[in-house]
Amino acid sequence: MRKHIELALIAFLGLSTIFPVVVAAATANAAAAVSAATLFDYNSSLSREDFAKTVIMEIGQERFFIGGHEASSDKPFVEQGRTMVPLRTVAQAFGAKVDWSAPNKEVTVTLNNLKVDLRVGSKNIQVNGVERELDVAAEAFSGRTYLPLRAIGEALGKSVSYANAYKLIFIADKQAFIKKYADGHRYLALFAWAIEGKGNKVFYGDHNLLVYYKDDGSMVLHDWSGGESPFASYHPYPGTPGSPFHWFTVSDTKYLVFHVDAEVGEDSIYQYRDGTLKLIYSNPIFDIKFTSTAMYILVNGPGVDPWPRVDEHSNLLKVNLQDNTQEYLGVKGYIYGVNEQQTPEGAIAVVRDNWKVADDGVYISGYYYLGTSEEKNTTTGQYKINVTGQSHEKLAP
Repeated sequence: MRKHIELALIAFLGLSTIFPVVVAAATANAAAAVSAATLFDYNSSLSREDFAKTVIMEIGQERFFIGGHEASSDKPFVEQGRTMVPLRTVAQAFGAKVDWSAPNKEVTVTLNNLKVDLRVGSKNIQVNGVERELDVAAEAFSGRTYLPLRAIGEALGKSVSYANAYKLIFIADKQAFIKKYADGHRYLALFAWAIEGKGNKVFYGDHNLLVYYKDDGSMVLHDWSGGESPFASYHPYPGTPGSPFHWFTVSDTKYLVFHVDAEVGEDSIYQYRDGTLKLIYSNPIFDIKFTSTAMYILVNGPGVDPWPRVDEHSNLLKVNLQDNTQEYLGVKGYIYGVNEQQTPEGAIAVVRDNWKVADDGVYISGYYYLGTSEEKNTTTGQYKINVTGQSHEKLAP
């Protein structure tokens, strides 16, 4: 029977949004790596519904995206502090009809019940017969009519935004799209990367990372904070002494683990097997250990609400490596594997316990988190937690 080598990748990317504990598996096959033609190839987490009736462009780039799908247009540019956008490209992207009168240098745009009339070289524009004045005149460039971004938004009744740091232009039917995808920084690197045509042999992409093939056939991982490294040796903190980077080999399975950081963030576990990358876990991790059959996760950690839902279960989660089924172990209300130490400055630091997983149980420190100070003191001690069910045995204070 052929043996499989499995690589599980645990990624810490320090993002703010917390996803459900188990994420529906998303897979990509190496043989099916495609030339990316949509934003959804770069990020399988994106909502296609969100991107309906949207245009995303980049200054100086012909490549852009309509509804998340790749297209080509005249390049937008910046002149005298104004972001100038090709009128015909944008109008037609939203289904408008564009008529050009060469003798008069006049443009008429018709979209549903909307009619826009303007003349190249003039600051005047008519919207359904009502005349307005632009900050700058409509301009002809390489035989195309350009308008300032804000003017296009006002004329067509669209929401617009410009992300100067990435030179990205957003035009959308709904303001909600602008707020979600343009006004923050989470997705901007993704959009710029896609428009510039990088990573066009996409293997896998989601809200955290993009894995793709280079021309020499090597696999590269790019995280959306800007880092890039060989996929097989990805490390979020290269060269950092004592940074938590570990290879685990259990039986015929390999695990690449990065992040065992006490700070709250979003941590993601990917399973790489038989040419398929699959997201199997996404939530903050305080610490993690592996056996041949399961991974044991101390969920969450220091923060505003470091141990949420501990009234429903403990903070020790067991995940079966074969089918990804989950079970919280130990007694609800208890926090395991966490030690509090006083710093020289008098502050309280939370550090990891030196815990272990054995065949007969998990050996770890713990205390009752929901009780009084007295209850915390009396329950603090070393515990043996059964590897199934919700019970433990106190071994020592």
